Amino acid sequence: MKNKKMIKVSVALFAASIGVGFAGIPTINQKTSVVEANASTDFVNKMSDSVQNTARKNNLYSSVTLAQMILESSYGKSELATKANNYFGIKGSYYGATYSKKSLEYDSKGKPYYAVSKFKKYPSVQASIDDYANHMRNGVTWDHKYYSGVWRENAKNYQAATKALNAKYSTNGIYATHLNKLITTYHLDKLDVSYSKVSYRDGTGSETAKVVGNGYNLYNHVSNTAGSASKGSASQLAGKEVYMDCTANKDNQSTWYRIRVAGSNTKYWVDGRALQLRKIDYVALPANATMTFNG
Repeated sequence: MKNKKMIKVSVALFAASIGVGFAGIPTINQKTSVVEANASTDFVNKMSDSVQNTARKNNLYSSVTLAQMILESSYGKSELATKANNYFGIKGSYYGATYSKKSLEYDSKGKPYYAVSKFKKYPSVQASIDDYANHMRNGVTWDHKYYSGVWRENAKNYQAATKALNAKYSTNGIYATHLNKLITTYHLDKLDVSYSKVSYRDGTGSETAKVVGNGYNLYNHVSNTAGSASKGSASQLAGKEVYMDCTANKDNQSTWYRIRVAGSNTKYWVDGRALQLRKIDYVALPANATMTFNG
């Protein structure tokens, strides 16, 4: 019984420290059952893999992504989460699909008020996670680098990333504090130290491709590997012919290439989807053709 009591108290203290006046957090007191505490942990465990995989692909902190998911959806129990699969409170429309509801906002002086807003309605949880990542990487219409402070290549740790979200993602002035508390409570930072598994293969360096960009970035190393950092959008090389001297296959099934622009010694790593690979034409041999194999 002593252990159960400790769980109740710790959950209560956590909620008290972040819950007052915040729309996405349920009010929890010492009467909250251990079952509810376990349900919260189950939500974290259930979403960890999906969040981590998407965060890896977009070079975001998994800890911050999952903390936002918890906070914005109240462990998946919020109205937006249950009725619109919207786990991050993102406003707007998703291919025309919307869901309207009252939301808690804060004015420039930090005073709370309610307003009816239209939020995106998603077909699935994964669609919500993917769209969040796209939102973080591509920003808003007037500034595509609006959330660049959250990117792993720009934020040296998760604390820097949550700080960058303050006053940008939420009108709540202590948004980062809420996220940091969730990250430490559930040890979400452990999700950030897991790098992608990559297998490499050398090339001849004579193979060529054309850069098309497609919204992907250039890196000094394959993304989500130790020391990896973005070197800007691949669109800066759009239309240029590049040479490829090495390929890398990541555990998320994507193929990366190390490229060099003709006439330059600078090399970058880029997702293969940013390249237009040279088409290979195969010619049918006549039926009586013979082939010789060496060795």
